[in-house]
Amino acid sequence: MVGPTLQGATQMKKILLILGVFGICSSAMAINPHFRLLRAKENTVKATEIGTRYSSIYESQHGQALILFDRLMSEYKVKKINGLSTLRVNWELHGSDHDYLAWMLFQGLVRYSLEKKFKPALPELFEFDGLVWLESMRYLDQLGVIIDQEMDYASHPRFDFARRRDLSIVRFYRLFKRSRKSFNKAISDRKKRLEGKSLKVVDFLKRTDLTTSQRKAGEQLQLLWEQSK
Repeated sequence: MVGPTLQGATQMKKILLILGVFGICSSAMAINPHFRLLRAKENTVKATEIGTRYSSIYESQHGQALILFDRLMSEYKVKKINGLSTLRVNWELHGSDHDYLAWMLFQGLVRYSLEKKFKPALPELFEFDGLVWLESMRYLDQLGVIIDQEMDYASHPRFDFARRRDLSIVRFYRLFKRSRKSFNKAISDRKKRLEGKSLKVVDFLKRTDLTTSQRKAGEQLQLLWEQSK
């Protein structure tokens, strides 16, 4: 029989081991801020069914490779790196609240899945943004966090990137809960303000010069959007 002293010593070793691993992870995040994205994906995004689904699409191509911060114009971007479409997140978001960062990362994962399916056949369309924002609201519902000004990076008194990009999690979540029509209009208005236009797939499909692959992709995107309502 193991004596109480030996059992206590064994238990203490386990506790020290856990604290040691935690310390290593904390040190790694302090040295390498990209680990914030790993923690956001593994601990928060994948805590939801919808987050696990979109993460698995990305991981089917990239495995457990780190998603990195980058110097970008937009909040996230799918870039070709070594021949692979790769998600990058804007460095300006690295100081945001953990749940806010996870929300942005989730949006990027949705964007990646849409581009993987529909690019390069389709140009930039409203429905891409519409689906990204809609899925990100459903993600928030599954996550069950409190959406308030404290975690909204668009409300930060000093750092204005999220404010300039119209990325208020509070405003869009309230619109989503209030009216799908108002929510969609806000997404379209945002796209027009940031990109100069917001072309809808129904207008794209009116063109007479589309290739077979373009028309098929456009019809699939239109169906996906209709099914999301």
